[in-house]
Amino acid sequence: MPARKVAAEELIIAADYTRTGDRAIRLSQEIRYFAQQGTPPALLQTRLPRPGECIAPAILACLRNGWARTLQPDEATRCTTLVFHEPDVAEFAASGLGQLAFEVAHVVCHRAADVEALPRMPMHGRIRKVYVTNPFVAPRRRAGGKALPTWMPILPGTPETAAPAPCRARQTVIWISGGVTCTPPAALAEAGVDVLTLGGDSAPDPVPGDVAPDRLLARADLFVLAPDHPLQDLPDALISLALLAGKPVLLPSRVKGHYGIGPKYYTKASLVEDCRVALTAPQKPGAEPDFVAACRGGPVTKLAPSAPKHSRTNRPLQKAKRPVLMLPSNGVGVGHLTRLLAVARRMHRPVVFGSQAPALDVIRQFGFDCDYIPSHTLVGGDFDAWDRWFGAEVARLLDRHDPALVVYDGNHPSDGLIAAVAARPDCGLAWMRRGMWARTTSRFLKNARWCDIVIEPGELAGARDEGVTSRLRHEATAVDPIRLLDPEDLLERGEAARALGLDPARPAVLVQLGSGFNRDLLTLLDGIISELSRHDGLQIALAEWVTGSVPLNLWPEVTVLRGFPISRHFRAFDFCVSAAGYNSFHELLGFNIPTIFVANQHPSMDDQYGRAKFAQDHSAAFEISEAEMDDFPDLVAMLIQGAARRFLSDHCKEIGRPNGAAAAAQALERAIMQRSGGTR
Repeated sequence: MPARKVAAEELIIAADYTRTGDRAIRLSQEIRYFAQQGTPPALLQTRLPRPGECIAPAILACLRNGWARTLQPDEATRCTTLVFHEPDVAEFAASGLGQLAFEVAHVVCHRAADVEALPRMPMHGRIRKVYVTNPFVAPRRRAGGKALPTWMPILPGTPETAAPAPCRARQTVIWISGGVTCTPPAALAEAGVDVLTLGGDSAPDPVPGDVAPDRLLARADLFVLAPDHPLQDLPDALISLALLAGKPVLLPSRVKGHYGIGPKYYTKASLVEDCRVALTAPQKPGAEPDFVAACRGGPVTKLAPSAPKHSRTNRPLQKAKRPVLMLPSNGVGVGHLTRLLAVARRMHRPVVFGSQAPALDVIRQFGFDCDYIPSHTLVGGDFDAWDRWFGAEVARLLDRHDPALVVYDGNHPSDGLIAAVAARPDCGLAWMRRGMWARTTSRFLKNARWCDIVIEPGELAGARDEGVTSRLRHEATAVDPIRLLDPEDLLERGEAARALGLDPARPAVLVQLGSGFNRDLLTLLDGIISELSRHDGLQIALAEWVTGSVPLNLWPEVTVLRGFPISRHFRAFDFCVSAAGYNSFHELLGFNIPTIFVANQHPSMDDQYGRAKFAQDHSAAFEISEAEMDDFPDLVAMLIQGAARRFLSDHCKEIGRPNGAAAAAQALERAIMQRSGGTR
């Protein structure tokens, strides 16, 4: 079979596109620059990826935006200009690079091994020039006394911008370690500064994964290059962006010849004091830093065509709005999922789910596509191993759906989640974090710093919140209590009762005490149902939780309700006996249902007792603990009377607040617009 004819490419950039970190920043900026100049490059992967490796998120963003396209090895036959990065790792035969004919090539060496590999390259064309990324790659001069020129990172036309980070009570230093074991001085942390280590996973507080530069810039007050940083891999792309954005940069004095005027320089003896000065002294606008000016006039800018030579442009085709990916965690019930469903129903763009809660039928019932990611609670084993797998699964969903925003609802925004999302420069991250944490906490609370927005669903009992998040409200955007349904979504009494098989002319009570994962649900229910059964003519309905741990069809006189949402049928009932989880509590009070709250006070739970006690103190409900069930008959006797029910309902109306789901959806839309510059 004759070989197919392939048109010559104008520009090919050959590199290892699985590289992350500063290498990916450099390459993505080169791709974007050439595309903006009218020559979108073709990308050639120079080595076969190893198992588990994939294209860096920054490069994927370029491809999604139409700034470049990929080449298969058999497509790489001819080109006018070749930019070839990191020759030492190239597999010339497997990549097609060994068969590529080119008019001129520019070879970029990132390490000394690249320079040593130059004589061994089987190239078919003229190598116009060899460059190094910084003078420490090849400090010795070549024959003739000339040093290799420096291939500077290209800069965007305007400084990198990002949605404002959640408010920070402490200043943040990004400590760039380069993978060495040089740890930040303890004096910085002791001075009340957060120090995040970039390039050192074993550090006390590492930057998780491959965080996109705009997120680093939005969250950093100071960048510091560690004194023992291996200089061959200088993070020039990140440093140039920081200088362009006006962020203070503190470097060891031995690199001053490379960066010139603009950054500040330190010795080991002066490091802590220089950090303190850089954090306290206001930035003074001045002349453009030497390094920024050098980037603007670097070799990359000389390769751009003076005018587009063909009709290809960097303008992506018009496409539908990118979706939002909702990620509910898996608690003991479906509270996290319910909140996200409430918000998803009010979004003005597509929504997809990646749920840890095994309630996919519920999600699909509302018309949303969904994938199931089993939670650590279900899978078991080592959490960190599960979290790495979870991050990989989230990354798979990001590749599949290309969301504009990921919204996580749960208590533990883990490092795997952050690593998967924060590496994507064109994808935002939101945390829906309800309050009333009671005695619980999370080692991932600080990961709020990587979110574009933290939304706190309101609590009627919020004034009594003493949990750990009550001290972090400066990070959050508050909305009113979030409910899945609005009053107009509820069925009228007759229709609701008939749908459940109840007689609307007879009194009815709903019992919903949760999933039963962490309390003796059957014993508690048996006592409650026995007491309710003493009242002649009272119809008893028992809500079986979507993710419940035990079947509840144990009482012949009781109607067991299965399905979601039960709240749609609330008007079928005269009163309710309920747990005081976030959703149940705010739905019952929001729809003015007289209720006896039996709070789940397990140590792992949110502060259900605080909610129930608040409602009782405001005469909007009754509260009773499992230890006080001897008083339950008296409460039921009161609620059998219409006057008592009207009394509680009237007080529910007095403390009621609007549904915050629409406001939460609007806040998420704003976060998307801020990250995308109003274009997506």
